[in-house]
Formats: sequence, C-alpha cells, structure tokens
Amino acid sequence: GGGGGSGGGGGGGGLLARSWGASNGGGGLLRDGSGDSFDGDVGFPEERRRRNSSSSFVLSRAAAAPPLPGQTDADAALELEYRSSFLRCVIGARAGVSWDDVAGLEDAKRALQRSIELPDRNSELFSGVRAPPRGILLFGASGVGKTMLAKAVATACGNKVLFFNVSAAMFAAGMPGEGERRVKALFALARKMQPSIICVDEVESLLARRTDATSEDEVRMMTQFLVEWEGLTTRADERVTVMGITNRPQALDPSVVGRMSVRIYVPLPPADARHKLITNLFRDEVTKLTVEDAVRIVQLTEGFSGADLVAMCRRAAYGPAHELIARGGPAHADRLRPIELRDFERAVAETPRSHDARSLRALEAWNREHGTVGTA
Repeated sequence: GGGGGSGGGGGGGGLLARSWGASNGGGGLLRDGSGDSFDGDVGFPEERRRRNSSSSFVLSRAAAAPPLPGQTDADAALELEYRSSFLRCVIGARAGVSWDDVAGLEDAKRALQRSIELPDRNSELFSGVRAPPRGILLFGASGVGKTMLAKAVATACGNKVLFFNVSAAMFAAGMPGEGERRVKALFALARKMQPSIICVDEVESLLARRTDATSEDEVRMMTQFLVEWEGLTTRADERVTVMGITNRPQALDPSVVGRMSVRIYVPLPPADARHKLITNLFRDEVTKLTVEDAVRIVQLTEGFSGADLVAMCRRAAYGPAHELIARGGPAHADRLRPIELRDFERAVAETPRSHDARSLRALEAWNREHGTVGTA
C-alpha cells in the first residue's frame, strides 16, 4: 500500500503527486484496511495458475501426510469424509495481503509476528517454556482490519504453515451431532498437516457463554472443540494454533478466553492509518487536493472504521461522475474532473459512523481487563 508522504504517478492533478497519489503499480488486491479485499485479478490466467498451484500443493500434502498416532479407522474415515471441504478453506500466499498492506496497527502486527512468524522460522528457539501460543484472539469493532491481519498472517505463512480460514457457520448446519463430527475432523486434519492455524471468524457464534437458551447440540459441539483444543496444550510436539476473530469478546465463554493467551485489541484507525487507507484507495484516481485539504479530511474522519472510510471514499469518488452525467453529453472517463475537497466533505456528511460510543467503550473496557496487546 502506498504511504502518505510521497510518490508519483496517477495521472496528474494538484496534490496527487505530492501527498495522496502514491502508486504501487495497481492490480492485485485493493486493500482498504476494513477486512474487505477486492480482487482485481481473479479472472486472469496468472491468478488462476497461482491459486490452482496452491490448491494442488495442499491436496498433495494432505495425501502424503502419514496417519496420526493412535488414530482409529473410524476417526480416519471421518477426517477423510470432511477433508475436501476443509482443504477448500486453506489460504496461504494467495491471500495476497502483506504486513505493509495493513495500515497502522503496529502493536497488533508485532504481536502476531512474534507469536506465529518468528516461532515458525526459528522452531529450535521456540520450544518448552518458549513454545508459541496455542490460542490467539483478535477482537475489536467490525471493519477495523481484523480479517486483514489474519490474511497477512496467512500470506506470511505461505505454504509452510497451513492456514484454515473457517467460519462458525460451517459447524452449525446438518443433522444432530454433525457439528461435533466436523470439529473432530478439522482438528485431526490440522494435526496431520501441522504446522497449521485454525482461524475461526465470528468465533463467539461457536464458543459463546452457555445460557439456558443454548441447545444440547451447541453444548456438545463446543465441548468437542474444547476437548480437541485441550489436547493441543498437553502434547508438546503439536504445532496447531487456534485463532479467533470477534467483535463481541464479551460473549465468549470464560474457558475460551483463558485458552487464548494472546488477546489483541484492534482499535479504530488513528490519523496516520486513515491517511494511508485513503491513499491506497485513491492511488489510481486523479485528485486536486492541497496538504491542508488532506489534513482536513483526516480530521473529518475521526472515529471512522476502515469500512466507514471505504464507504465514504466511494461516495467522494462518485461526485465527479454524477456531475458529468447530470451535464449530459458523452460520459467518458477522460471528461471527469479531479476529486476535490468538497466531494470528501459531502461524502463525510452522508456517511454515518457505524459504531456507537457505548459499544466502543465496552470493547475498550474488555481490553483493559483481558487484553494483552493493543490500546485504544
């Protein structure tokens, strides 16, 4: 992602070459820091080749993996039954998000690198009391970059560490007992293909506090997950990490929180991160902005999440297009005027912040009590 201080390219226009016109060549993934990624190359042969190559590698690695010690025939059959569906969830270098693409969040990036990347590269150093954590929690408001961080982890791991990107919904469907079977099969596959990471998005939907409304199936599924997870902490040679992503950490069962020894708060983007996010989004657009304009836009977006910034920037970019269409005549891209401060001011006024003060205070309070990394 382009930084905010310098850079060229982008087609001329005011401040574009001096502040908000940094270009990194375009193409690939447009990173916005919200957790969303827009893949511009999905239909191109090179991208298809890269994805197919990655999938073939994973399938061949699964086929070559020896049986787990003590695995019964029934357990082996169960793992094989769900293997293909879980292997489709494996992402790695094809996630296409580098650490540099994640604007700001330096504490969170550093904690993830120390917890996952360094131990993977220096396995002899990280054993015994220095063994890497078996549980990591990324928590924060929606749209702040938690999923982007997870994708950066997957990219950094490449094909050496398998990254299973699963959602709670994968375990909820089916007949009674189906969720337990899938949990058991996933952990068996992750152990067989270790080192590996099981990343569960919306983890609170799977491992929430038990209440009177919790069904028997949900209790059994959660119990099975904790049993499998507990097995990881009692086997010194296991190299499987569970990573949870949530915007409601308060809903997690206390036993789950206790197993996630690294709990990383992902806050709303500060000023420098907002500047970088907007720079990334407008790196290929023609703008007419002064340095003072850029400062003003960053000030106006205080309290915006990454997702809010994306929505605002799209509205700002629509301004010249709407004007051109309203004037009539040929609607050609070369007739668009540059994007100006007034477009951003209008867009900010039309983009409500997606988070209320109460929910943010609740997250910050939970972070003060339970968080291990990251500050508001």
